[in-house]
Amino acid sequence: MGYRSDIGLALTQSAVQRMHQKLNSLDKNSEAFSVITDFIIYADKHHEDADTRAEVYLWNYVKWYDDFKEVSFLEELMQELNEQDYLFIRIGEDYDDTEVQGYFWDNPFDLKLSRAINICEVI
Repeated sequence: MGYRSDIGLALTQSAVQRMHQKLNSLDKNSEAFSVITDFIIYADKHHEDADTRAEVYLWNYVKWYDDFKEVSFLEELMQELNEQDYLFIRIGEDYDDTEVQGYFWDNPFDLKLSRAINICEVI
């Protein structure tokens, strides 16, 4: 089964361009290219902001292991980017397992990590 996480990744337009450059540098016939592009294309949610051309990707309940090609690709991408150009949020299955990288907090999608206490109204 494996441990699963929810992932959010917001990228500025320049970060999106860098991601496409990095993808284009891969061998188009390789398994890595296929796995990585499928992961990106088939995100559970993907939106592009019409004004800024920034993009956001959301993946639910995925295995986020460093030795997976798509994970290592995105981790390497984030290491290459200016921290102002992306916001990465991972929430693991364990209550206290969260990870936040990057400083693109003013993203047009309002991607953020939040905690709340909720109660249903008693009828």
